[in-house]
Amino acid sequence: ALTRLRGMNYTTEQVYRGMRSIDLFSAGTVDDLETLKGLAPQLGIERELARQIHNAYLDRKLHTASTDYAQTLSKTDGDKLQRLLEEKREVNHIKSDGRLDVAFAEFCDSLDRPSNAMTTYKPLDDFLGGGITGGKLIVLAGRPAAGKTAFALNIMYELFTKNDDVACDFFTFEMGQNELMTRLVSKVTNINSLLFVGKDKLSPDNKVK
Repeated sequence: ALTRLRGMNYTTEQVYRGMRSIDLFSAGTVDDLETLKGLAPQLGIERELARQIHNAYLDRKLHTASTDYAQTLSKTDGDKLQRLLEEKREVNHIKSDGRLDVAFAEFCDSLDRPSNAMTTYKPLDDFLGGGITGGKLIVLAGRPAAGKTAFALNIMYELFTKNDDVACDFFTFEMGQNELMTRLVSKVTNINSLLFVGKDKLSPDNKVK
């Protein structure tokens, strides 16, 4: 409703009329709106409304800027589009205020939800506290040629076989795509990877696998 109003100064009644014009049955009452207005400083409502208005403004600007860039492909229009995208990302980046009561409430809610931990090897899962979860940076260190890449590849394979709806990006500078695929196929089929060097060495049964 605020995005439809012009200017900066609105009365509660003006906002309420705008809300009723959008959705008559979900608008509530003027008293509800007055209550929210009084609680706005504590609840951060004003900041959230400002973010929504800013977002609506940026969406309009982005629509125009993307159309201009598609037509001209000029660096000036491209830079303008990039600046608007960065501004939109900044506006929607919600910073934590560090309040423990909010964190505790989220923690309590999470207890009733099923675990989102993904399982791999049991010893590794136990070491990580139940499996791989989001928000973690896991560093595997070791000397060269110690098998770090192969171990990471095996972890990826375990993720695929033991969990549903898993997507994994695997980046390595130590092996090409063909070698990566060879190792995966070898893992799945239990065929020695050396047999893939010369494809004529594969038996008919192995080719079927």
